[in-house]
Amino acid sequence: DAEHDYDVVFFPSLLEFKTEAMSYIAGYVGNAVSRKLLCHECVKALGSRVHPLLSNFLKLKDRGGLFKPTKSVIIVCEETERCLQRILMMTSGRLPQGKFILFAV
Repeated sequence: DAEHDYDVVFFPSLLEFKTEAMSYIAGYVGNAVSRKLLCHECVKALGSRVHPLLSNFLKLKDRGGLFKPTKSVIIVCEETERCLQRILMMTSGRLPQGKFILFAV
């Protein structure tokens, strides 16, 4: 139906969807961190608006001004997600509070 033509990206699995979403989150993180840095080389290592797109989801979301993360920033965000998931599994879905969070990580 032409009335309901949407730009939809097909993800064969939830895992692939999560991976694609992590690339978008990594772009947000890279952009936020880059605003705090004075070192041009450090900022370049995080990504840029002209950096190549590394995921289909980023291609869908980009309208020309999206901050695109480098692969290394995506990897750091994915590992952070894995660490958070391990913590949640060990604590029955509750995040540690106060000084105990350091022991959990």
